[in-house]
Amino acid sequence: MGFSGRGNGFRGGWKGIRRGGGRGRGRGYGFKSSRRLAHSSWGSDEPVQAENADPKTSTTERKSLDRRKEMDFQDSNSGVEVLSAGSRPRLGWLYNMASVTVLDSISEKLVQGADLFFIGSDGADFRATAVMRPYLYLSALEDKVGELETSLLKLYPELIACCTVTYLEDLDAPNHLSMREGRPYLKVESWTMKESNDLRQMLIPFQRKNQASKKKLGVADAAELEYRAGLDLLDDIREYDVSQ
Repeated sequence: MGFSGRGNGFRGGWKGIRRGGGRGRGRGYGFKSSRRLAHSSWGSDEPVQAENADPKTSTTERKSLDRRKEMDFQDSNSGVEVLSAGSRPRLGWLYNMASVTVLDSISEKLVQGADLFFIGSDGADFRATAVMRPYLYLSALEDKVGELETSLLKLYPELIACCTVTYLEDLDAPNHLSMREGRPYLKVESWTMKESNDLRQMLIPFQRKNQASKKKLGVADAAELEYRAGLDLLDDIREYDVSQ
């Protein structure tokens, strides 16, 4: 089972400078612990940093903020320059990465990210942080991804950051090579891996029920699919990844 599509992404587990070698796998980028030339301009992006905890901040968020500050302190004491928003672009060799959860100062939400560790041309280490939201690819019966999106946003607004429709080649579909644009999939992004996994676990029972129901339908009953709505339209859940 599988599909392919256009775009960049990271996939896999990451271990950072604090814990050993790093590894990533995905189309467009793949990093191992060997040093590779890379250009870092993350510092010029919107600010993503650990601010002082707001009184309304949850216990989980406060723990994440405290852990983030501790990481910044450890990296700085280890001789790693921590780039902040507005830093000048830097050129360096990427040699490691670590999965992190940071507070987005714009949305004021905890978001999934990656600490990227570089060695600069002057031999000094520096660290840049990139926000990378995890996502799922969902397909809908009769390709009704618009109706599926409406239902998801109504039922799980706290777990979903945004939804977009993208066309991918479904390698399980008959004559998939003859499809010019591929099949429409709903790309559902979450703020963190926990939220993405929670959403996936909630959707799996609907997907299994719909698959079993579809197999029982004969040719004469196929028209019944046209009248389905909501999560009854969920056809398949494809493997998650993380997005820049």
